[in-house]
Amino acid sequence: MLFIFLADVINVKETIFIIIGGLGIFIFGIYLMGESLKKIAGSKLRLIIEKTTDTPLKGVLTGIVLTAILQSSSATTAIVVGLIGAGLMNLRQGISVIMGSNIGTTVTAFIIGLNISEYALPIVGISACFVFLSNRKKIVQIGSAFLGFGLLFFGLDLMGEQLKTVSQLPFFQEFMQTLSTNSILGVLVGAGITAVIQSSSAAIGILQKIYSTGAMELVVAIPILLGSNIGTTITAVLSSLGSSREGKRAALAHVLFNVLGTILFIIFLNPFQSLMHWIEASFISSYSMTTIAVAHILFNLITTVIMFFFISYLAKLVEKIIPLDEKDDEIISLINHKN
Repeated sequence: MLFIFLADVINVKETIFIIIGGLGIFIFGIYLMGESLKKIAGSKLRLIIEKTTDTPLKGVLTGIVLTAILQSSSATTAIVVGLIGAGLMNLRQGISVIMGSNIGTTVTAFIIGLNISEYALPIVGISACFVFLSNRKKIVQIGSAFLGFGLLFFGLDLMGEQLKTVSQLPFFQEFMQTLSTNSILGVLVGAGITAVIQSSSAAIGILQKIYSTGAMELVVAIPILLGSNIGTTITAVLSSLGSSREGKRAALAHVLFNVLGTILFIIFLNPFQSLMHWIEASFISSYSMTTIAVAHILFNLITTVIMFFFISYLAKLVEKIIPLDEKDDEIISLINHKN
C-alpha cells in the first residue's frame, strides 16, 4: 500500500536510480580528488609523517594537513595503522595524527558548503581536456583533481533534487519527527549510513544537501553528524584486522576518541544546538549547507582540544584493553628508544 502511494507521488525507480547514481559520482569525485592530490604531493607522505610527529602538537598538525590532502580521515588513519603496525611510529604519535585527521576531514564539508553546483559541468569538461589532452604528468594530476572536484558537485546536484522530493513525503517527515525526539537514534542513523558507504565526507555531504532543502532541523542534523564521526572509524578497524596488535590499538584509539567526543556533545546537545542556531542566524543564511560544515569543525576542534591533554591516558587505556605479547613488547621498546 505504501509503495503504491509512493508511486503515485514520485517515480520510485527513477528516484532511486538517480540517488544511487548521484551518490556513486559524488563518492568517486571525492576519491579522485584525494588520490590526485596525493600524487601531486608526491610519494614521500609516509616519510613526512614519520619525521613530523615527534611531538603531539606536530602530530595533530600533520594529521590536519595530510587529511586535507587525502580528503579522507579514513585514509589517513589507515596509513597511521600501517605505520604503527610496521614499527615506524608509536601509539602516542599515531593518536595525535588521528586527532588531527578528524579536523582535516572537515575541509570537504566546507568545500561542499560553497554550493557551486551550477559550475560543476564546466569544471568537469575543462578538467577532462587537461587530463586527456596533456602529456605532462603534473598537468594530468592537477586536471584529475579538478575533475574530481567537479564530479563531487555534479553528483551532489543529481542527488539534491531527488532528495528534496523524497523529503516532502509523509513517511520521511514522520521519520524526521521521530529523530527530533530521539537523539541517540539520530547518532545510530549517522553511524550506520557512514559505515555502509565508508565515507564520512559523503554521509555529511548528503546531510548538508537534505538540510539545505529545509526538510531537516538542526535538532535532527546534529546527532546524525555526530554519528557519522563514529561510523567513519569502521575503515580503521577493518584496516587493522591484518595489522599487529599495536595497529589494532591505533584503530581502537580512533574509535574511543570519536565515541567519547560524541558522548560529550550528546550531554551538552542543547547548548550546542543553541550555539549553532545563533551562528546561523548571525553569520549564515537559514538552512545553509555551511551551517553543517561549521558544526562539523566545531565538534572535531573542541573534541581534539579537550582530548589533546589526555593522549597518554587514552594510550594507556587501549594498552590495557589490547595487551601485547613478549615479541610485541620488544618491538615497541625499540620504537620508543628510537623516538
